[in-house]
Amino acid sequence: MRTSIVQPGRKSCRVPERCNQSRILEQRSPSLIFRVPPILAARRYVSPRLRPITAEEAGTRRIAYALKRGEETKLAAKEMAVLLPTELPALTLVPVPSSTCSIDANRRLCNAIAEEYGPAARVMPAIKRIIPVESSCFRRRHGMLGLTAADHKFVRVGGWVVMPVFLVDNVATTGATLAAARQVFGFGTGLVFADASPAHLPLVRS
Repeated sequence: MRTSIVQPGRKSCRVPERCNQSRILEQRSPSLIFRVPPILAARRYVSPRLRPITAEEAGTRRIAYALKRGEETKLAAKEMAVLLPTELPALTLVPVPSSTCSIDANRRLCNAIAEEYGPAARVMPAIKRIIPVESSCFRRRHGMLGLTAADHKFVRVGGWVVMPVFLVDNVATTGATLAAARQVFGFGTGLVFADASPAHLPLVRS
């Protein structure tokens, strides 16, 4: 697999990803449709609001919440790094901003993944959220619809990126956050510790 460099503001005509099919996810309103990027997930995330969860699922949930605080990064990074293709001379890990605009926790996670993967992995904070938003967790608890990709208000920052690009977050819920991050570049694969949406089938490296 080859790598290439893309200049900010330009979209690549070639996306060297292992998974080249995006999914369409439709929420309750027909107007809220967004394209979900391919997602690499170390584990499935099951909410206790859906059904009683197992001890293993409870452990996944605990780690996912700890990652939001910048904790348990080494444990999660070990499981996430093995999902990345090993034959690449270079790749970029981009931390996805939180609902509060912070990238601190996901940047720590990116750094831990890069340490596990090796010198070919480069961490680049190339996405910025221009305004805070309500978290998906808050909205779900209050019976509100989740955010669409357009609601996230992401913009591109920084310089050149080496492809392929992996968009790093702790959990994928509906995929809207990753979809919004992907729109900033026009390409990119989601890399998360846990995938919570029943619409997704986590993709693991063979």
